[in-house]
Amino acid sequence: MSFAPKTRLPALVAPILALILAPILAFGLAAPASAAKGKSFSFMVIGDTAYNVPDDDPRYDALIRQINKGRHKFTIHIGDTKNGHSTCNDARQLEIKSWFDKYRQPVIYTPGDNEWTDCWRPGIGEDPLERLAAIRRIFFSDNKGLGQKSIKLKRQSDVSGFTDYVENQRWSRGRAQFATVHVVGSLNNLRLPDEAEARDKANAAWLGDTFTLAKKKNRKAVVIALHANIFAAGDPLEGPFSSITRILREQSTEFDGQILLIHGDTHRLIIDHPFTNLLTEAPVDGHVYENITRLETPGAPFLRAVKVTVDTRAPAVFSFQEVFVP
Repeated sequence: MSFAPKTRLPALVAPILALILAPILAFGLAAPASAAKGKSFSFMVIGDTAYNVPDDDPRYDALIRQINKGRHKFTIHIGDTKNGHSTCNDARQLEIKSWFDKYRQPVIYTPGDNEWTDCWRPGIGEDPLERLAAIRRIFFSDNKGLGQKSIKLKRQSDVSGFTDYVENQRWSRGRAQFATVHVVGSLNNLRLPDEAEARDKANAAWLGDTFTLAKKKNRKAVVIALHANIFAAGDPLEGPFSSITRILREQSTEFDGQILLIHGDTHRLIIDHPFTNLLTEAPVDGHVYENITRLETPGAPFLRAVKVTVDTRAPAVFSFQEVFVP
C-alpha cells in the first residue's frame, strides 16, 4: 500500500488532523504499536467511486487488488457507486455488484443518491422509487453482506417494525459497534417528501437503537456510516439532516466512548471534530462534542480508500491511513 501524508486538506482541517494523528505521524502514517500485538483491528472505507467508466476501470481494479493485499477485516462502501448522470438500470447495478465481488474481505454497502435519488434527471429518466426497490433487491437480498467472504449482519428490517429498510445494517467487532444508516445526498431526497420522511423516521430509530445497544454491551466505540455530507447544507441542526445530527449530538453526551461518523458525498478527505466551533473554539450549547470524529472519504476524480485502525484501549481509538495506487 502507498500512503499520502501530504494530502491537501481544507485550512481548518489540517490542525485537527494533526491532533488526531499525532503521535503516529512521522515520514508516513503508521498503525498504533498495539496493532502488532493483536490488540487492534482495521477496516477500509471507500466511496464516491468509480465515476468515469470505462476509463476508471483499470485504476479501480488496481485499487481493489491493493486493498485485497492489506490486513483488514472488512470494507465499508458509503455509496455513490457511479456518477449522477449515467444510467441507473439493473444492468448497471449488476455490473457494480460484480466489482464488489472482487473484494476478498466482506463489503458492507450503504446507498448514495446517485444510485436512485437522482435517477429522475434528464438523460436518465428513471423512477427513483423503482430504482430504490431494485437496489434493495440486488444488493440486500440477505444479511451476509457483499464481497468474497460473508459477514453476518443485523438488518433493521429483521429486528424492528421498519420492514422495508434492509439496507440499514449493524454488526460489531471487538468492543466497537458498527451501523450503516441510509442518509443520502441531494438533500436526502426531499424532492419526494413522503419517502424522505418515512426513511428519516427509520434512520432515527436505527441510530438510537444502535447507541442503546452500544451502551448495554459496554462498547468503547460506535462507528456510523452513511452517504450524505450532513454538514454541507447549512446549519446541521436545521433542514434535511437535522434529526440525524441532533441524535448524534445527544447520544455523544450519554456515551462514554468514542464515535466515528463516516460519510462521503463531497469527495474530500476530511478528518475533524465536526460539531466543535473551529473558529472560536467555544463550546456548542455547553458541549464540545469532542468524542465525535468525522471521516469523509475521498472520491472522484480520485480513486482512493482510507484504512481505519481501531484500538479501543487507546484514548483516541481511531487512526487513519490513505490508501491508493501510485
